Amino acid sequence: MEQQCCRYGDRCPAPDYQPEPPPPFEPRTRNGARPEVLGGYRLEAFGNSRYWQVIDPAGELVCVAVYKRGGREVMRRLAA
Repeated sequence: MEQQCCRYGDRCPAPDYQPEPPPPFEPRTRNGARPEVLGGYRLEAFGNSRYWQVIDPAGELVCVAVYKRGGREVMRRLAA
């Protein structure tokens, strides 16, 4: 009786198989667009919610806004 390498039978990868590394992470907003940037500040979707976060150039959270328009206004005022 032949022993199979795993539960997948003949679909098992070769022992020296190395999967490709994942592509670099690019954060995206809900609709698939890239985050908005103004003066080094970024506006991104906050998790999987309706809120928006403003991130400063150092990567620190500045604020969380309910509306995207409010996040844009915060970025505009900070960049001025």
